[in-house]
Amino acid sequence: MSDESYRATSETPETPDTPDIKEETAAFASLNHNAPCEMLSEDNSYLFSGLIGDPSPSGAELRVELRRGDEIPEGVKENSLAKLICIDHEKDELTVLEGRVSEIGRKFIYISPQSVGKYSETRGNFRLTVKTECQVRGSVGAAVSCETADISLSGICIRTRETFNVGDKLTVTALRIIPGGSSHELPVEVIRRREVFLDEAQYHEYGCRFLPLPPGREDMLCRDIFALQAEHLRGKRNI
Repeated sequence: MSDESYRATSETPETPDTPDIKEETAAFASLNHNAPCEMLSEDNSYLFSGLIGDPSPSGAELRVELRRGDEIPEGVKENSLAKLICIDHEKDELTVLEGRVSEIGRKFIYISPQSVGKYSETRGNFRLTVKTECQVRGSVGAAVSCETADISLSGICIRTRETFNVGDKLTVTALRIIPGGSSHELPVEVIRRREVFLDEAQYHEYGCRFLPLPPGREDMLCRDIFALQAEHLRGKRNI
């Protein structure tokens, strides 16, 4: 994964009430209204899962509703820097909105955006090497063992001796992304295939994209991937 972390790709004025930021925030809110998102701290630590709300009347702030839990965690502080992460699986696109927390309610916050950046998952900036055992099954037949090679917010790469074809719909099961984390069951579609040799044995390697998940299961998947990314970033440097 790249060292560049979550940074906007183009220069953007830092003043949150500039027309450019207001327009970007309004467009983002309109396209993603009520979409799930994750809130991270400045150092990429997980804060909470939310739903994207409306901009404030002035257009300088964006409301984020708490998605689960009793109230906004104590770790969220006014005037602290935070990052809102929103994933569009259909476009393989990740949007990162950075700004300051301007108001905190019991079940919502307002964030004053300073930059809005879009990233394509195909760039590989957010792909992480993860080697762990799990299982995969097709539309027919029993589950077979496989090993993960890497994972990102939009897909996973697995290796197995079982033969599948591009376009096949599979289910990856018994997958733990982080130690002690949730056991995931993920519907995927094969989008590429190649042959690899591991310890002088031939395997099929499948690049798969995630198919839509129910909100609760998507929450757990995003949380574990973000936790893994944050750990990786903190291990490389202080953000």
